[in-house]
Amino acid sequence: MAALRLKEREQGAEFCRFERSLIFDPANRDIGFVEFVGPARFRLYKSKFTRQIDSGKVYVLPPDLAGKVGTDDLIRVTTGRTVRKVRMDRRGPVGLREARWVDEVVVEAVEEARVPLPPPALPMDEFMHRSSANWRNADLDKLDKIIALLLVSTPPSVYGRGGLGSEGLEGIRAPSSGTPRDVAQTVLSLLPVEFRTTGMTYRYASVDSLKGYSDIARGEAPEVCFTLVRPHRVSSVLKGGALPIQLPFVLKDAELIERKLEVDLDILDYQLTALYMPPPSEKTMVEEVEKVLRSSFIDSFWDEVGIGEPDPLASVKLGLALTRLSVGKQFTRTGYTRKRTDLMDGATLFKDLLKIGFDEARRRIREEDLFRGMGQPPWADRLKEMDKQIYYDLRTRAERDGTSEFPREEVVSKWDRKLVEASLERLNRYGYILFMKGGSVIKVVVRSSPEDLG
Repeated sequence: MAALRLKEREQGAEFCRFERSLIFDPANRDIGFVEFVGPARFRLYKSKFTRQIDSGKVYVLPPDLAGKVGTDDLIRVTTGRTVRKVRMDRRGPVGLREARWVDEVVVEAVEEARVPLPPPALPMDEFMHRSSANWRNADLDKLDKIIALLLVSTPPSVYGRGGLGSEGLEGIRAPSSGTPRDVAQTVLSLLPVEFRTTGMTYRYASVDSLKGYSDIARGEAPEVCFTLVRPHRVSSVLKGGALPIQLPFVLKDAELIERKLEVDLDILDYQLTALYMPPPSEKTMVEEVEKVLRSSFIDSFWDEVGIGEPDPLASVKLGLALTRLSVGKQFTRTGYTRKRTDLMDGATLFKDLLKIGFDEARRRIREEDLFRGMGQPPWADRLKEMDKQIYYDLRTRAERDGTSEFPREEVVSKWDRKLVEASLERLNRYGYILFMKGGSVIKVVVRSSPEDLG
């Protein structure tokens, strides 16, 4: 199916079960999410994520209730008399106005709405399986859980903005086996359009450049999830505000078997249901944050050249995300009961992921130390000035554009073809670039700064 837009949903299956109960159950006629349309006047909308379906009324608060209703609250209204009024709306070309009838309802009482949250159709293990269906052996790298957690996110709370940050490293594997960028693309392909761009509540993004870093750092959505898809060399200013990582992962055994998934309405149902689950009380969260801070640990690194860093509050955020992931497990005949995931479940997952990443990063550093211990780098006696200039240009472009791969023809066309081809051959021979896709693509593979070129 084509990319789904939440604001264009028409079929019942495109709404999660909770939204359908608000839309179609007569008992929930005067229940919804608040959006003010004027002083003491508001509408009730049936979805937290779009404003396409409302109750068809404008509710008017009397003076004694003004200030007791907040934007985005889910409330139940006790209604009084209804007055039908004509409202002039501006539509179409400038100056063209259209009259329509609006029912204005006087509010007699307001209370917090308590609506059962029906569980999604899929059980949790099937949700995880479907979300990572384009990866073979996803569970071996915990990739099924990572993708699922990025979809359900975690709510904002006393620790600040919600959402989860992830960063991927690649083990030694074939180029066609999939990369962290492919993991990000898997998540993006499962999302409705609004959640890929400027979702009101939730947004997911792939961060592959300094611009992407800046966009996420100043993001406005209450819950922002992201994946750093490559190492970055960044200025000290950006390192001082590094993006916090709660889901570090390494790709070793999982293999990409397809490039893209389509929006799956069952997956969407599960995600939306999870996103409706509110955080625990502030008192509970303060106690747990203090507990985590008392027992927090700081490890030496995740990816020493990256812009992400392990989040000391990751255990709390992952605990809440795991609670959301288990939605539907505690649904009984008497209603939905929410059992929170134990804090230690989040701490255990975080430490497990860090250990896998640390082992891989340490292995790489040992290899680089061995390379440096072999003597003077081969720049001075093996490479010519043009080789250094080309490499410098490739590294600078990689920093700027967020990619280490470039079309060979694009590189060759900048200088004398014969000289450039000879330089590329030398850079390839000594391991500083790779020829890929039959030589049509050049990949920068040596972690060396332009400052080292001598």
